Amino acid sequence: MDSRSLHGAVAAVFFLLLSMALLAAAGAATVEHTFVVSQVRMTNLCKETLVTAVNGQLPGPAIEVTEGDSVAVQVINKSPYNITIHWHGVKQRLNCWADGVPMITQCPIQPGHNFTYRFNVVGQEDTLWWHAHVSCLRASVHGPLIIRPRQGASSYPFPKPHTEVPIIIGEWWETNLIQVARNLTHGFFGFNPSAATLNGKLGDLYNCSGAMQEGFMLDVERGKTYLLRFINAALMSEYYVKIAGHKFTWFPLMQTTSTHTPRTSSPSHPVRRWTPCWSPTRLHGDEDETDSDLELELDHDKYVSNTSEITVYEVEPASKKIEKISSLGQNVLFLGHNQSLCLHAEEYPQLKANHVYLTDDDFLYTTGFKNNRRDIGVFDLENNSSEEITTPQLWSNWPTPVWLIPNPRKMSLATHS
Repeated sequence: MDSRSLHGAVAAVFFLLLSMALLAAAGAATVEHTFVVSQVRMTNLCKETLVTAVNGQLPGPAIEVTEGDSVAVQVINKSPYNITIHWHGVKQRLNCWADGVPMITQCPIQPGHNFTYRFNVVGQEDTLWWHAHVSCLRASVHGPLIIRPRQGASSYPFPKPHTEVPIIIGEWWETNLIQVARNLTHGFFGFNPSAATLNGKLGDLYNCSGAMQEGFMLDVERGKTYLLRFINAALMSEYYVKIAGHKFTWFPLMQTTSTHTPRTSSPSHPVRRWTPCWSPTRLHGDEDETDSDLELELDHDKYVSNTSEITVYEVEPASKKIEKISSLGQNVLFLGHNQSLCLHAEEYPQLKANHVYLTDDDFLYTTGFKNNRRDIGVFDLENNSSEEITTPQLWSNWPTPVWLIPNPRKMSLATHS
């Protein structure tokens, strides 16, 4: 092939690629949003709380795009705090300055200032979310980011859903989130959220004004398929989510829908999103029922990482009497199944079942405290005895606190979250 023919072939390939790019661009769009970050007063649990939120919403507005689109979000900061927004899961190829990491990819947006994020969503189909990336403000500054396939719902590896519903698992914090962050930097993990939320709704936890507060409700019709896009936006909690009497076909990420496993419930961890596909035809109930109301509730009993107090009771099987022995307060270590502790085995006695381990103060989750020395006490549930031991360092990492499994014939534990 002579040079003239070679140049002609190269030009043809170039124009072909250019034409393909122009065709792709013709189908793409620019999705624009304006986020106003401010403090608003919201009332939950019979109490008014000052909340930092976007556009006065909790959760914030949903960003819905199609693969190949461009996104432009103007953030106007009317809050008293510095702020950045991170687009969790978006592949910022050659565009790291839109990633929202403060003091690394950008300076924080100061109060009274604004900043516009611009990025493309190319080669992704996903259930994602956006959130604040300063302090602990992501607990209230967050929302869904949905990237749908360019080919439409027909490309899903399941029947075309009748409806797609984003469901944001969150937390309601009455404690100031900036104070929570400050305490975390000093190793104090004593703060817990006041309640869990689904799409910002707490449900009927308290009757404050004569009418119970609504939980999240989804109206469904038998025989139709619903795509539920779950996102756990909780700050530090994980939850199990299930719909009573139903089965999910769930997908860890829309981007990896090549394999899937039917499950009835699945764990949702902080910064975790997953997408189940569900059809009410799998309901076990009245076959004549044509439609139903679906109420989603978090299965708190499956995982109780936020227990704030543990009380020990003595159980007398013969008389069926339960007598309270003592309240051990917040400074308690729960030892249970399917968990491991980050301990140096040569430095510690073996942690035994049917024992409660408690510290001498509320700073249980502190590393490097008092020259790495901690005093802990042991409460034996078998004979109600106690002893005090001193350890060089209780934690080398912060594991998640879990349940203690007592001897049910002798003891019972009650918790107060």
